Amino acid sequence: MSGAPRPGSAGFVLLGGSGSSGTTLIASVLDGLHDLRTTAETWLFHQRQLHRDPRSLSRLLREGGESVTHPVGRLAVPLVPGGCFVNRELLGMADEAVPDDLQLVPYVARVKAAMAARWGGSPDFLWVDQTPKNAFAAREYLQSQPDGRFIHVLRDGRDVVCSLLGRWQREAPGHPMRNYLVGSALNWAWDVTQARRARALPGYLEVRYEEFVRDPVGGTNRILLHLGRPPVSAEAFEANRSSGARAERMAWGAKPSWGSTPDQPIHTGSVGRWRQKLAPEVVKALRTVRFAVPGEGQVSVGEVLDSCGYWD
Repeated sequence: MSGAPRPGSAGFVLLGGSGSSGTTLIASVLDGLHDLRTTAETWLFHQRQLHRDPRSLSRLLREGGESVTHPVGRLAVPLVPGGCFVNRELLGMADEAVPDDLQLVPYVARVKAAMAARWGGSPDFLWVDQTPKNAFAAREYLQSQPDGRFIHVLRDGRDVVCSLLGRWQREAPGHPMRNYLVGSALNWAWDVTQARRARALPGYLEVRYEEFVRDPVGGTNRILLHLGRPPVSAEAFEANRSSGARAERMAWGAKPSWGSTPDQPIHTGSVGRWRQKLAPEVVKALRTVRFAVPGEGQVSVGEVLDSCGYWD
């Protein structure tokens, strides 16, 4: 539409989805294309209150926000982290005072200016914030930002379970295997239902991991179109992922994640690995696991899988 604001004209857009769904991979692909830049996870935008009440930013930065966990035996499954804006030091904001009247869009401009001052370059970039739990506030963010864009990275929950199992066994050892299985499935289903609350809004884009790894250039160009940026050729795509291009962008900061390897060649080797890793009776049992979705009642993991088209 003529005269409409450019997507992301506030200077930032959000990328999210369940952990181990490919958010780090897609962020690493987008980083450096046109004016797009990504960073390590920030947890800056994932609280719903931030987008509902413009006056809440100062309080959230000082005190944190809503925290949601779900007990599975003695394993506390983290559904929404209560912190607000981790990695401030990495982004050059560690010593910034927090006044009482902060507003989100001007504050984002300050963060981007601090990033540019610390690492060099212009602050006129589009910040693609890659925090998986952005899924929790996707609808509220898009409702509050008419030019906002949310990229939901969706992956088969059974493959996500296979990946999360190893993570949680390392991070929270000593629990029965059943707890890790149920907790991983609940975490995936919760994040997907939260992100898909925004499906009816024009700023929402769903990117399936399985389709992206089969055609990363096509998938990237679909995202670029959503962000109002021109498509890239296969040659430009590969050049942006080259070690030399990455070395130049290291000034924007490393992007730590749990054992992620976004610099490795993109492949389909992890698609459908649940068929080898999870016994049929385990998958059947996980489908029956139910959890509460605020405002929607009880939902089962199987219902979420089916609604996303991940059938056997």
